[in-house]
Amino acid sequence: ELLRIKSTSKVGLGPNNPQLNLHIHSESSNASFTHFTNTTTGVSASDGVSIGLDSDENAVIYNYESTALRFATGGSEISRFDSSGRLLVGTTTEGNGNADNLTIADSAACGMSIRSASNNVGSIYFSDDTSGTGEYMGMIGYDHSQNSLTFSSNATTALTISSSQVSTFASDIKTLRSGQANMIVGSSDAGGAALVLDGDSDGDASGGDYSYLMHNTSGDLVISVDNPAGGGSLYL
Repeated sequence: ELLRIKSTSKVGLGPNNPQLNLHIHSESSNASFTHFTNTTTGVSASDGVSIGLDSDENAVIYNYESTALRFATGGSEISRFDSSGRLLVGTTTEGNGNADNLTIADSAACGMSIRSASNNVGSIYFSDDTSGTGEYMGMIGYDHSQNSLTFSSNATTALTISSSQVSTFASDIKTLRSGQANMIVGSSDAGGAALVLDGDSDGDASGGDYSYLMHNTSGDLVISVDNPAGGGSLYL
């Protein structure tokens, strides 16, 4: 027996008790596929589209043509894999060639959410290898347990922004541009602004051996040395 049509109109190709409207079954670990072609694609096994189960029990969609694989709902296309394997969501046009593997578009606001547990981390990794530090040479990570944002380069943390928006740099800060280069330290509520220099082990301006350059609320430029241990200040 090769084909059975049950009284319930279920069709079985292989099984004698088909479970769905069309049930195709192969014995052991043999592949089981349906195949679709037309005159333009040709009719060989390597033409058109095959959908089914391969011999490793993987669910497979094979598009043998150099065309897109489209997904639609509500009568409209929502995403596609184009003939180059790029995933396009909400668009049929890929992005810039340096970043076109995934393109997301919308006619209104557009974005991507990474949702992780409240005691864990959500991350984007930049990799150039399949093992070792090459898997995370660059990284952007958000730690929900600390509500802190981290940026890494060369597999090392470069910048951490705390839950209170305090930025901690792991190395030097350098501004390089043509023309005048500026670094602005400002206050949004007229509370004064300071550049603090702390050379001790914690580097958090909590000890007695830090100095600062401040523009205070009176408009003075204050240079303070070894504050608050009494090193003295200069007001300009």
